[in-house]
Amino acid sequence: MRFIDLEKFIKLRRSISIRVGVFYSLPMAILLFLLTISGGFFEAILFGLLVFVLIFGLIYVIREVTHKGVERKRAKTNFECLYLDVFYRREVGALSILDDRLKYHCLTPGGVNKDFELQLNEKTFIAAGEVKYTKLQSIRYKGSKQGYIIARELPHGLVYKFTFYDMDDVLNKVIHRIDEVSKFEGEKDDGETTK
Repeated sequence: MRFIDLEKFIKLRRSISIRVGVFYSLPMAILLFLLTISGGFFEAILFGLLVFVLIFGLIYVIREVTHKGVERKRAKTNFECLYLDVFYRREVGALSILDDRLKYHCLTPGGVNKDFELQLNEKTFIAAGEVKYTKLQSIRYKGSKQGYIIARELPHGLVYKFTFYDMDDVLNKVIHRIDEVSKFEGEKDDGETTK
């Protein structure tokens, strides 16, 4: 079971792959066009177009090959409950929000991150929210929103930050699920106890 329909997720991921390819290849092609225009207008256009196609193709092929590996690994993984496709340290994974723990499965083939579990108890802070984009990120991810989940065992534990694509109102579903499973009891600055 998934928070997001797989077909919609794959469609969004492909459109982002195209946007990322254009985002990086177009400025380089324009720059090389401007630098080589003194050698001839037609040659500069041809060179700029060639650079655009090469950089775009390289980025798109690398992203698609990685995503094919993710899909193969996803098919082999058995998930215990509802899970969410996330990015953790720039690698693709799946996060299950269970009643007593968060369970992360790394789906990137050859990924550095390993599968782990984070126990949810009174000392584990967990929250979710919307990612705010910079101007360049808003161009890169045009039309798509992202959410985040942060978990940390207080007072000095590691911070785990997971990001995900916010489609079909999944951010509100995640926030609701976190409210259900969170057992955190901390203190605000004014001494109030929060739950």
